[in-house]
Amino acid sequence: EKKRRQKFSLIDMADAVSELTDIAAKFLRTASKEDYQLLFQLSNKACQRNNSVEQAYAQLKATVDKRLEEIAALVRQQDAAFVKVFRDNFKQFDGNTASLQMGVMKLTERLGQLVAKRARAQAVKYHPPQTLHEYARKRWEQVVFMPVEQRLTDGVLDTLKKDRQGATADFEGLADAVLSVLYMQQNPAAAPTTELPEGYTRLEERVSEATDGFYRTLAGDKASSMLCDAYMEFADSCLRTEELRLRKVLYEPSVPRVLTICNKRLVADYASLIVDAVKPYIVSTKYNQLRLAFQLLDRVGGVQPVLTLFENHIRSCGTEKLSALLGDLTPHGYVDTLCDLHRTYAEFLTRAFADDARVLACVDRAFKALVNATGRGLGSGNVSFSSAELLAQFADSLLRKTQKLSEQDCDAKLNDVILLLRYVEDKDIFQKFYSRFLAKRLINDTSGSNESEENMISSLTKLCGFEYTSKLQRMFKDIILSTALTQDFERDHKPKFSARICVLQAGAWPMRTQASQVTLPPALLTWINQFENFYSTQHLGRKLTWLHNVATSTLRAHLTGHVYEFTVTTFQMVMLLLYNDKDVRTVGELAANMGLQIGEVVSTVQSLLRCKVLLVEEGRSLEEHDPVRVNLASKTARGRKIGFPQNDERKSKQCGCSSRSPQREIEKEKTETDESVEKDRRLLLQSVCVRTMKARKRMLFNDLLQDILKQCSERFAVSVPFVKKGIEELIEKEYLMRSEENRNEIHYVA
Repeated sequence: EKKRRQKFSLIDMADAVSELTDIAAKFLRTASKEDYQLLFQLSNKACQRNNSVEQAYAQLKATVDKRLEEIAALVRQQDAAFVKVFRDNFKQFDGNTASLQMGVMKLTERLGQLVAKRARAQAVKYHPPQTLHEYARKRWEQVVFMPVEQRLTDGVLDTLKKDRQGATADFEGLADAVLSVLYMQQNPAAAPTTELPEGYTRLEERVSEATDGFYRTLAGDKASSMLCDAYMEFADSCLRTEELRLRKVLYEPSVPRVLTICNKRLVADYASLIVDAVKPYIVSTKYNQLRLAFQLLDRVGGVQPVLTLFENHIRSCGTEKLSALLGDLTPHGYVDTLCDLHRTYAEFLTRAFADDARVLACVDRAFKALVNATGRGLGSGNVSFSSAELLAQFADSLLRKTQKLSEQDCDAKLNDVILLLRYVEDKDIFQKFYSRFLAKRLINDTSGSNESEENMISSLTKLCGFEYTSKLQRMFKDIILSTALTQDFERDHKPKFSARICVLQAGAWPMRTQASQVTLPPALLTWINQFENFYSTQHLGRKLTWLHNVATSTLRAHLTGHVYEFTVTTFQMVMLLLYNDKDVRTVGELAANMGLQIGEVVSTVQSLLRCKVLLVEEGRSLEEHDPVRVNLASKTARGRKIGFPQNDERKSKQCGCSSRSPQREIEKEKTETDESVEKDRRLLLQSVCVRTMKARKRMLFNDLLQDILKQCSERFAVSVPFVKKGIEELIEKEYLMRSEENRNEIHYVA
């Protein structure tokens, strides 16, 4: 009975394998849900015996081969519909084999287990069995594709040629047929790979060869018969059309490779022709042609000559425009010229180069060279200016009360300052001059708008960092505190005359202490003592140093029936008050009463002589015994006049008297600023060096040098000798030391 049951079991298993094969053959022709369920059931049944598993799998492969022979015969019989039949059959066959693989998944897994068990028993490496889908794709290449490979390739090339020549070309189904060549060698279960099948690689090579030959001939004919403008438009049109054409046929990663050949024949071979036309395009502002030339050259990596031409053009134009200003240089002229130039080439950047980052870098380099090449060479006469100083002067003129621009226009001009300051290497020089001008505006109350001042400082902070503007912000805070302090003092003491007191923090303000102390009038001394006592009650331990060289006063003079108001310095005020008792005083008397040296008195007298407030006899050289008298004549005492409101039904005029000549003041201020900048640079360099070495403890000399150059370059154009000198100074001061074993190594001394 046992043998009988075993015999019937073997007969049933053979029937199941046969039925499985028949259903698989039917499924490969027309897949259906019912057949899929039968495949699943029969494959599970075949898994019950090991011999049946291998037998069933072998018969399934034979079924796949039989179906492929049928498809191959059908494809070979086609003529006009060859591509369509090839494509449709591959799609159907590939989809059906994938479904077949899913239906017999249990059989595939069981076969894998048997192969693994056999490999362990034989002590050999396990190789998983090939899936039906993978087997089907491999056999498709051998049975169907290889016999018609040449025919398919010729069809692709013929279609491309017709379309390039303007004839009617049928692309329907061609891309899917080509992609089938790609898919047939790929493992469906494996991850995608960049390695292409040999059949597809051969197809791509044939397409590349045909493309190269076609465009080599076409480009040569067109370049010899067209102007550059027309040829560029032709090349651009060809490349755009060719890209769309290739996407209809080839696999996506292949399109750039074939396009590279087109770019070489249409653009790279004639790059010199295009580059020669770039400069005329720039000069004549032909944005469209320039954009097209840049795009074409960018396809072949040939934009560097265009970038060089554009940068050199900006430099030459900027140099020419700045040279035209040297005879009559003003901050407004300098800034407006550079900003107009920048706006011109910013338009180039947008309209011709689509805001390309490489072109933007060229514009930045060109303007950085223009702005920093000025050095101390800008100016007229004996006075020269750096770009940083001119920008500071321009900003100062905008922020004063005397400027007549609207707030919107003023902000736009200040943005121009920030724009150009981005290119300035010596930003510390700008900071020095700007802080001096800001100090004068705040002390003399000549700032036009606190909001504009704060916006400017905010912009500087964004550009240069908080440390760059920390002192400027402190200056604003001092003025606010001083206003409140003045109000409290006047409320408590009610002085005889009004005064605006500015208590300034010594480290934040760019002021120098006056060496000479003038003898002040008794009323003013009394007022000063009152304020010092008041201040000492508010702030214990603080000492006030009075800066008479910075202070200004307004004096009212009654001369020949008119009232004049003079805005004068402290020295000028003390000198003029001495003439309340006498109309004529000698230089020696003035020096004795003011407590000053003869030279300082002579300088003050000369400033009042220029305003014709004081007079001396002609030929006098202002020696100690030379008399100086006050000018009582109404016509000559007015000097430089500014309209002033009526007061007591009499004319009232205001005259400002400078304590020294403008030329001399500018030169002295520039010298002081240069010295201050040089000192600050040394301190900054040494602080950076010490901070770096404190963190690193030891460094090679060259590494330390490069680190300092990198950190300091954000503030000013630092040179290698300057850094080396700073390091040597720190070694002399014993902050650093050289290693005894390696003299090129620097150690930090705690």
